[in-house]
Amino acid sequence: VKIDKNYKLHIAGEFVDTEYELYIKELIKKCGLEKNVQFYGLVENIAEWWEDKQYLLSTSISEGMPYNIIEAMAMGIKPVIHDFYDAKELFEPQWLFRTVDEAVQKITSDDYNSAYYRAFVEHRYSLNKQVAEFVKLFQNLTNE
Repeated sequence: VKIDKNYKLHIAGEFVDTEYELYIKELIKKCGLEKNVQFYGLVENIAEWWEDKQYLLSTSISEGMPYNIIEAMAMGIKPVIHDFYDAKELFEPQWLFRTVDEAVQKITSDDYNSAYYRAFVEHRYSLNKQVAEFVKLFQNLTNE
């Protein structure tokens, strides 16, 4: 917002902890960001929700298989991902950030390639590959 007051943060999903919800909403007020942050709660049609978005900002400190990131990338949306433990195993380093300044730089840079984000998901996380991984896992579990 310091760079351009037109930036908006759109947040899909419900709060699972009332304490965090109260804290975050109060912080938004204290920072004067009420016009720049919008909460949507549970989104039934996430593909439709992504249609007018340009970036996915993931600030998670821990992830297993981050479907929110993969879904956004499949829609051609640029990922900006906190460098959580093992993030480099799942995503390319140019999409990872460690500081707020790094995240802002990635969002404001001209480097944007929707086709590449989608191709990355199609190549790395295709349904066929995911099914094959599950089959392999089940075979390993039944052999033990």
